[in-house]
Amino acid sequence: MTLADPQWIGNVYKLIDEQRPKFLEDFADQFVSTSPRMDEFLYAGYRFKENQTVLLRILSATTCEGFDKNPVGWVRAALSDCASADHWYQFEKQWD
Repeated sequence: MTLADPQWIGNVYKLIDEQRPKFLEDFADQFVSTSPRMDEFLYAGYRFKENQTVLLRILSATTCEGFDKNPVGWVRAALSDCASADHWYQFEKQWD
């Protein structure tokens, strides 16, 4: 598969849509049971919610072939990275 293959992209988007609620469920479980609290570092903003942004995170870190070796791992890592960036821009960045 290549990046130009619309079927590959569609399959990745489908996997992102499947994993996003599972990631949020896992986040809720971690929120209750770990310290420091995960909500201090993650925020479900627009980067986390947009499939294209998640896909861009994946492709900036691996190839299509690399992704295909561990698709769920890459999607979850990209969701975490997007949520971390959303948190930083929402709560930490000094805009002045």
